[in-house]
Amino acid sequence: MITGITVPANGNATVIYQATANQYAPLGLNGSITNTAIISGNPITSVTAADIITADLEASLTISKSISPETITESGELTYTFIIQNTGNTALTITDDTVVTDLFNPILDIAEVTFNGTVWTSPDNYTYNETTGLLRTVPGQITVPAATYTQDPTTGAYIITPDSSVLKITGTVVNQTQITAQKSSV
Repeated sequence: MITGITVPANGNATVIYQATANQYAPLGLNGSITNTAIISGNPITSVTAADIITADLEASLTISKSISPETITESGELTYTFIIQNTGNTALTITDDTVVTDLFNPILDIAEVTFNGTVWTSPDNYTYNETTGLLRTVPGQITVPAATYTQDPTTGAYIITPDSSVLKITGTVVNQTQITAQKSSV
């Protein structure tokens, strides 16, 4: 409630305010917020104005990377795991042409690449430079389902449950001395 506004005869007043959606805002598909303003005072008759804003339809991604095991020796097996999480109300689809790019250090001799448990092959799903360790997925291969939004019947707050996809790259750590020798002989 805003009080204390005086509007002179034949004049006007502008009130501008900004608000941030909280946990009670329905941000899922078809979610909307109705903003209603009521102007009242003495001696005027109350006036009501309303505007509706809708939730953006978009994927909202975060990515995390982990390496396992934490301790590795040269020529040991290593797995890079990328978890791509979507808190948005729209799925990331193949038409979004999303690409994951990473420069592996240590460099791997790749044994297997999987996306959500499905084996990927090069160059159909990804490319990899064995000299530099640069991996890049082919555009349109990465997909992530939309998050789900449920409303707590007691509190009315919305609970966002993100969905995710997992990209795993497993291989043997490359002997850096061999790479240096190969580069020198070229």
